[in-house]
Amino acid sequence: MNVIINLQIINPTIYMLIIIITIFCILIKPSASSLSPPIYPHTTIEEYLKELQIPLENHYVTTSDGYILNIHRLPNPNATKTIFLQHGILASSWCWLSSSQYAPAVLLYRQGYEIFLGNNRGNIFSTNHTYFKTDSKEFWNFTFDDMAHYDLPAMLTYTSKFIRNEEKKMTYIAWSQGTTQFFILGSDNNNNLLKNNIDLFIALSPVAYVKSTKSLLLEAVSKFKLGKILEEYYPYGLFEFGPTLDAIETFLCKITFGFVCKIGVDSVCGIADNDSDAQVERLTTHFPAGTSAKDFNHYEQFMEKDPAFFGRYDYGEEGNMKEYGMKTPPIYNISSYFMNTGVKIAMFRGADDILVEESDYKLLREKLTDEVIVFENIYPQQSHVTWFVGKPGLKWLDDMMMVIKKESCNVRIS
Repeated sequence: MNVIINLQIINPTIYMLIIIITIFCILIKPSASSLSPPIYPHTTIEEYLKELQIPLENHYVTTSDGYILNIHRLPNPNATKTIFLQHGILASSWCWLSSSQYAPAVLLYRQGYEIFLGNNRGNIFSTNHTYFKTDSKEFWNFTFDDMAHYDLPAMLTYTSKFIRNEEKKMTYIAWSQGTTQFFILGSDNNNNLLKNNIDLFIALSPVAYVKSTKSLLLEAVSKFKLGKILEEYYPYGLFEFGPTLDAIETFLCKITFGFVCKIGVDSVCGIADNDSDAQVERLTTHFPAGTSAKDFNHYEQFMEKDPAFFGRYDYGEEGNMKEYGMKTPPIYNISSYFMNTGVKIAMFRGADDILVEESDYKLLREKLTDEVIVFENIYPQQSHVTWFVGKPGLKWLDDMMMVIKKESCNVRIS
């Protein structure tokens, strides 16, 4: 049964909660840290990489449903391997670069790999469409399901043209929602794209089930149906305003002396001793980077359904019949995931990750056979976001480099 909400009769407490959460999201933007090179809201990715003496190319690919996506390439003429990196929700290719010489993309590039950084529809680098305008409802009518079925195939197909190694395959590394996209893509029967182009999937903070999340912000979103409210009354983009909003957020965070920034990230991702305050500041200088209200609502549906659910967007019985030809949304079948593709999986999770709670992770892991898992480890004192804000010298980086070099060898750390 569809629920119609009249904003005029909503309890003022809920109004206040929406305002508080909105302000909270704005305030998690800190000022630039003293690490080199400095990073500011107005810093472009071109300027930043030039300081690191890393070349950059902008490439553009159009999805079959008309979205124009910006892929950042770090060309390496002597590369022995091509690696594609995919960001999470509300993020962009910046997340792989923000921690300077300690950034995953920078470290991988300097290890001799060629790097491609994807950007999903709706973030600050991918706000164009062949016929929809960015201020239209039609442009923002998407979730990570569309990113999985349209964005990822378009970006991976395009990137595959640049592969130079003998096996003609690349490694796919993803964080959070970027892993969700790949799990969805891998659950489809048509896996030729993966079979022909991907040899290894490295999942950082893998996300499928979020029924038991302990993230304070996501719990509030679910409890007060904020995703549904936003989609119904503001079916547009969230936090995709770029440098202007970044500058405002930086100022607001400065006057709180960085305290709100750390609290914001901790409440969403978890508190971890191995997270660096300075790196949190750098990451959030270009985060959030935009997505749709519907994207948030899709995750909210995952949290609300019982038992744990990992499937397509729920439009209600009537809408589902129109969209899928059935009363309930189809479930993503990841039980047979990768069995016919040859793609291996390496799973990395932080022990202090509150967004992907342990029981949700175990449920995902049960769906994946041991045959496809070549590496799995849970790292103490790491949160959902430590991969980008961690202190130097953390073990996970060495493990990731080792897995890439061994590719599909059966390597496991207990």
